[in-house]
Amino acid sequence: MKSRCWPSYNHQGCVLSVYSAKEAAFICNSHPQCTSFSLKNQRMWTGRLLASFRSSFSCLVPDVNSEVYLKKTNASPGTTV
Repeated sequence: MKSRCWPSYNHQGCVLSVYSAKEAAFICNSHPQCTSFSLKNQRMWTGRLLASFRSSFSCLVPDVNSEVYLKKTNASPGTTV
């Protein structure tokens, strides 16, 4: 399931323009519901990248033209993963 946000370049999800993966990571880390984001090999006319933010892992689809970043979760002590 994609997160929804405003102002998004996609009405069915959360797609924002960013300068870099670092900026996209900052945005994702600022929103607890964000679990991952992907960067397509696509740029706006301004040169900014398009980042698609997600709130679950169920919609990750392989794409050779994209890089996917997953948010680290903090496991509580004693938890085995």
